[in-house]
Amino acid sequence: MTKKETAFFVVTGAASGMGAASALRLGRRGKVLLVDIDAKRLDLMTDKLVSGGIKAEKYICDLMDEQSVCLLAETAKSMGRVIGLVNAAGISPSMTSDWRKVLSVDLVGTALMLREFLPLMVPGAAAVCIASIAARAFISSPETDNVLDNPLDHEFLNRIESYLSISLPPSSEIDPKSGAAYLLAKCGVVRLCERLAPVWAQHGARIVSISPGNIDTPMGRLEYDRLEYMRKSVEMTPIRRLGKPEEIAAAVDFLCSEDASYITGCDLLIDGGFTAAITHADSH
Repeated sequence: MTKKETAFFVVTGAASGMGAASALRLGRRGKVLLVDIDAKRLDLMTDKLVSGGIKAEKYICDLMDEQSVCLLAETAKSMGRVIGLVNAAGISPSMTSDWRKVLSVDLVGTALMLREFLPLMVPGAAAVCIASIAARAFISSPETDNVLDNPLDHEFLNRIESYLSISLPPSSEIDPKSGAAYLLAKCGVVRLCERLAPVWAQHGARIVSISPGNIDTPMGRLEYDRLEYMRKSVEMTPIRRLGKPEEIAAAVDFLCSEDASYITGCDLLIDGGFTAAITHADSH
């Protein structure tokens, strides 16, 4: 088989939301390996792609489990070479009050995926990691950065706990520690993609992050329905609506293409202008 025939995309969090939309979009260009922890939804999504004429396979993986991620990488290696990696798997503080789980999936799991998949990427390939505008709500310090930049340290969760006293918007629905963990995790993802760019370039690959705003996914809708400050943030967004998963998928598709061959080590903000509106609120 030729290199082109053996190349494929890998998408985590592919059973729903931005991951599912990205898998569907990338599937128009090549084979896709759909990865998720939810077996039932993963089956449904894979069947949807296959019935639509897309070459797709599925793999159940728990990003909180290092061995599970390593086995995923071994499976991917046996399939060929990876032309694009989209890490969309993640959980929000609206889904759990366990701050360790938030950090373990959103940041540690991302770091594990990037470590294990770099050797599998073909020249010209790209990794796209889904961060969040929440990353920009956290003002880091050298001390915090030093901890965030080592998510695979075995003492990482113990070391980061002392930085979980971040002030958050008042809400009875979100555990303060879990909310702070989400901000730190997404900040860590952005920093990870920036710092790894030179290493990935040595392998002929690129790495970028995307920071979505309020997106109409099952997770995003849960937050919108339950949290007043989320609804207010949509009202403050210049494009006064929730974003669509397909709009994130379109950016993912571009970043994984040759048209984006000079883009690496940066974060793409896709938030309908929310961050700009907040940053320059006093000028209106």
